[in-house]
Amino acid sequence: VQAELIIREGFDEIYLAGDNDKQGQKFNQRMSDMFRGYAKMYEVDYGKEKDANDVLLRRGVRGLSEILDRAEEVSVFNLARLG
Repeated sequence: VQAELIIREGFDEIYLAGDNDKQGQKFNQRMSDMFRGYAKMYEVDYGKEKDANDVLLRRGVRGLSEILDRAEEVSVFNLARLG
């Protein structure tokens, strides 16, 4: 139901920002599959941080903004990262 609302809303961009672990990467994969063709998608890389909250706590809003600015466009999701 939520996915349908997102698709209906007509977003131009979607940031895949699951946690920086195996489950987060699986989440990103599912979202990539679900929204492919509806919007440009970007994969967020938190580096050594676990998630957006950790980035905010350690580096502030500016740090999170910098990470989002560096997000890479997803054309075909990189399954090797699930390894």
